[in-house]
Amino acid sequence: MTGPALYIVDDESDMGSFVSDVAEDMGFETKSVTSAKELMALVEDRLPSGIVMDVVMPDMDGIELVQWLGKRGYLVPIILMSGFDSQYINVAESLGTHHGAMIAGSLRKPFTASELELHLNQILESAK
Repeated sequence: MTGPALYIVDDESDMGSFVSDVAEDMGFETKSVTSAKELMALVEDRLPSGIVMDVVMPDMDGIELVQWLGKRGYLVPIILMSGFDSQYINVAESLGTHHGAMIAGSLRKPFTASELELHLNQILESAK
């Protein structure tokens, strides 16, 4: 990858593709996966500039994934997204921060490309 790397994890591949398209238009090199376990393998291989993750996934939810990232000291900005009640995001933010994760923001699905770009700009700025 030549630009800032952005990893995306969402069990809905259409959402992963949407986030990837927006991010690539902004200059990110993206890798989109559909499970937390796939993301874990990517992160252990190479730390990205940022991560966009769904909070509710079938194999391991975003709450567990944020805790895992924080406990391992993977300090990258994380954007949380969910179509469920905002309490899911609030819990993930709280537990992630408690375990040392860097939560850069959150988005309620459905969201617009403009809303996503606002959060991705923060990651671009921190990658400079």
